[in-house]
Amino acid sequence: DREAGFSKFAEQLSVMCELAAEYGITVTLEDFDDSASPCCDTQGLERLMRSVPGLGFTFDTGNFAFVLEDLAEAYERREASRRSADGSNSKPDLSGAEMYPCETGGGYVGVEKLVKRMLADGYTGDFSVEHFGAVDQAEYMRRSAENVKRWISEVTK
Repeated sequence: DREAGFSKFAEQLSVMCELAAEYGITVTLEDFDDSASPCCDTQGLERLMRSVPGLGFTFDTGNFAFVLEDLAEAYERREASRRSADGSNSKPDLSGAEMYPCETGGGYVGVEKLVKRMLADGYTGDFSVEHFGAVDQAEYMRRSAENVKRWISEVTK
């Protein structure tokens, strides 16, 4: 029963958020790239955040791409060079097209625009980067760091 599962999930998240708040910790939830997840898309995340007081949100651009939300114009620029030799680092999105890891700013989801908007809106927190399944994690991390630092400097001049 999907609805009962959602209710139990929200109930347990509420308990976690309440306990974490006592220590000054904010619990965050990431959009999860599984169509069976109650938080795989914007609608599910918004519902959970309305249901769970104090719940924060960790925005994972690649997982939103999985459910085909907010894709940038360069959707077709998927790079097969990002595929590992055995193909184990790809995942089909809901349309069946293969997705591959990339450095932050190197894909088609428009993360540069999002980061710059967050900064312009006054965001002063941290940014984190995940390179799950990357062919060369160290190189992807280097390029990601360069991109994010450049975007920050462009907005905060």
